[in-house]
Amino acid sequence: MRDDAAIVGALDAEGAFPGAWVREAMLAVPRAALAPDVVWRADPATGRHTAVDRRTDPGGWDEVVLRPAPVVTQVDDGAIDAVGALASSSFSEYRAVASFLTELDVHPSHPGLEIGTGPGWTAALLAWRLGEENVVSVEIDPALAAGARAAHARLGLSPTVITGDGTLGALDASPFDRVHATAAFTHRVPYAWIEQARPGAVIVAP
Repeated sequence: MRDDAAIVGALDAEGAFPGAWVREAMLAVPRAALAPDVVWRADPATGRHTAVDRRTDPGGWDEVVLRPAPVVTQVDDGAIDAVGALASSSFSEYRAVASFLTELDVHPSHPGLEIGTGPGWTAALLAWRLGEENVVSVEIDPALAAGARAAHARLGLSPTVITGDGTLGALDASPFDRVHATAAFTHRVPYAWIEQARPGAVIVAP
């Protein structure tokens, strides 16, 4: 069965990791280790998503999760139906994560702010690089925030995950050397992120 290490190795051979630390972090913190029991498979014909539960369909779950592409981890803001319409949280694809983290240019002990915790993979990668005490991640959905905390705990990590509006940043934990947004937001960078960033800080967002 293909696993995270095989995916990372194949992408490394293609030159996807200009920053060696990102490859090392992905090997140390596998994406699949943070995946929830229920993920969602897209149907290109209908545009809808069908639940795949690891507990009842482990092979199908592996097929969805153990691939380089994005993985939908929540639909319709947490609806529990077996079929959903709108993807509301996901793992980004490996290449995108590697690209953004390389652009972020993080170094050990940099205080970092992440906007949009989702399943918690990027926060875990940043914790591996920066030290968990230096990572604050903000997630607006309480269920997603709780799920990320639980996933981090299983891996022995404890970055700070705050439930709140990411556009407001995390004033009490500022200032930050790095700000990384993985959530969707308007075309304007929220000024709170700039106010909470140190002079010379780097902000990376989609």
